[in-house]
Amino acid sequence: MSQDDVERVIDALFGTVEQPGTIAQALRGGERVTLLGFGDFHLDGSEPVLRPGKALNGYVHGASA
Repeated sequence: MSQDDVERVIDALFGTVEQPGTIAQALRGGERVTLLGFGDFHLDGSEPVLRPGKALNGYVHGASA
């Protein structure tokens, strides 16, 4: 993928200052969004949070990839 393509994908998922992304829209609708191996985004009360997945948690804490 080109850098421009990657930027478009990231903007579509996470949003920009001007436009909310798919994840923000789903959270607003009360949904949980899971990115396999990365974690899930959900609301804790009214605050959006990320719960890291097993793969991300393992990498961050030094487990071999």
